Amino acid sequence: KYFKGQVDTACQFFDHNCPPLMMIPNFCASAKEWLDADPLNVCAVHCKAGKSRTGLMVCSLLLHLGQETDPTACVENYGNARCNDGKGVTIPSQQRYIHCYKTLLDLGGYAPGPRPLRVEGLLLHDHPAKAKFHYSIEHWNAGEKKMFQSWTD
Repeated sequence: KYFKGQVDTACQFFDHNCPPLMMIPNFCASAKEWLDADPLNVCAVHCKAGKSRTGLMVCSLLLHLGQETDPTACVENYGNARCNDGKGVTIPSQQRYIHCYKTLLDLGGYAPGPRPLRVEGLLLHDHPAKAKFHYSIEHWNAGEKKMFQSWTD
């Protein structure tokens, strides 16, 4: 009622977790459409603490809009703008999702619908903070197959 019904609650996901991957481009497209509709429109994003989940979505949106180009710098800039200690998006899986979304954007964007995404391996050590994650993304665009692979530290 405070926002005259102009609220989108379709982007809800559990604290300390990542959303379904398709939620990110859907959110970014919806936010961009809203922002483009009127120069006075504002997009407000919030979660319980307004840090990690909000940061994941805001950083993804900034990359989507081209206002940021490097996911690591985007996370750092968000943290510095949002938190006194510079620690905004601190959960490694959420940071990886921001990098994954940037990769999808670099591969030609992300249209609604399933894309081939295959996890090839996951190395877990005795502590979750030391986990290494390998992923590959195959993308077909106009008959051309592109492959991206990455290992996180």
